Amino acid sequence: MDFMMKALGWVTALFFLFLALTLGIQTPLSAVPMAAAALLFIPQVRAFVFQKTNWTLSPTNRAFIAFGLFITSAVILTQSEQAKQRAADAELARVQAQEQARMKQANLDHFLANKDAVLQEVESLLNSDATGEAIDLAKLYLHSEDPELSALNDQAVAQIQLKKHRARESVLLAELKTIPAAQLEENRVRYLELAEMFPDNARYQEKYRHYLTKVTQAKREAQLAAQRKERIEKQFSAWDGSHHNLERAIKRAMNDPSSYEHDETVYWDMGDHLVVQMRYRGSNAFGAIILTQTKAKVTLDGHIIQILDRS
Repeated sequence: MDFMMKALGWVTALFFLFLALTLGIQTPLSAVPMAAAALLFIPQVRAFVFQKTNWTLSPTNRAFIAFGLFITSAVILTQSEQAKQRAADAELARVQAQEQARMKQANLDHFLANKDAVLQEVESLLNSDATGEAIDLAKLYLHSEDPELSALNDQAVAQIQLKKHRARESVLLAELKTIPAAQLEENRVRYLELAEMFPDNARYQEKYRHYLTKVTQAKREAQLAAQRKERIEKQFSAWDGSHHNLERAIKRAMNDPSSYEHDETVYWDMGDHLVVQMRYRGSNAFGAIILTQTKAKVTLDGHIIQILDRS
């Protein structure tokens, strides 16, 4: 048994020594924890420590310590690799920056030495409608801050933008032909885009203002209509549809208000007022239950203006 334990200790120690050697090639510092872990399992080392200190570690404790040392080594290795990668990235960025600076300076030198030829080539590309190529060529030398080159570049950018606007204009105008004038918001949105793309186009500006006014007016009218509808609906019972104020007036005029039973309520919207007609049952002066109807003129807030008919 003792031989087997020593053999197992050596096998484990050799495993950690192998890891220490492998890791040490990449990051020497990461090999130190692995070497320390190997020492925990070498029988002669454990015997020497016990002889000097009368202290030993159980197999479980050695396993926990070795695991901790393994994690420590892995952390050291990871941090080292990350540091190497950061250094490599920084070096690559430095080299690229140097190359960009060199190219920038070379382009500047070329432009200063051949300014007229470069300007002529950019202008020629513009005249032949090769605006993309003109911009690409001008970009190489824009850092020279030459006003003539900047003007040509701006002209090329404006031409490309105008082409995009013209293409979009065709799409919008085709859509507008299919949209009825009554569809205010759909027209407003499209004329807004046209007006923004072509601020000097008086027709687009006028059309946009026209539909903007119409949309604003329609929203206001819808809001007023909703408010008016709410004023009217509040006059009537959500349960049976009876008119609150007219019902109270009817009950006050009845011989026996407790006999009141609502039958039907209808109304007509006359613009500045309503005409409300209520049918109901109730007892008359002789105690008989009869069907009666009352028609009244009321305000939009439900106040009775006039009793028009009672039969």
